[in-house]
Amino acid sequence: MQRVVDDFAEEQSKLRALPAKPFDTAEVARLRVTAKACVQVRRNFYSVPVHYVGRQVEVRVQPAHVEVIVDGKHIARHVRRTGVSQWRVELDHYLELLHVKPLALRQSLPLRQARQRGERAHWRRAAA
Repeated sequence: MQRVVDDFAEEQSKLRALPAKPFDTAEVARLRVTAKACVQVRRNFYSVPVHYVGRQVEVRVQPAHVEVIVDGKHIARHVRRTGVSQWRVELDHYLELLHVKPLALRQSLPLRQARQRGERAHWRRAAA
């Protein structure tokens, strides 16, 4: 019986080199940003800066993350959620709303998630 290491030594010369550029596994979709400044991907929601509400954006869904792109510019990147009806929001995406609704942030989901992640410096400045 031949060992695996011996088989590999025999087959190594027959292997081709890896491609210079990794294979892109992303699923790409064109989605509209909701009124809550989110895109819905596979029944989960991911925030984008609020001034993109209503716009069409390109969404690249990778195994571990979701990227949102507008006119070739990356505007958001989130760790991908695996459940259903989960929200991943960034507090920074909603700060523009404070000029219009200064008290809206106090009990908001973006602030709650920022606190859970330990992003105290961001929300203290925003709430002040």
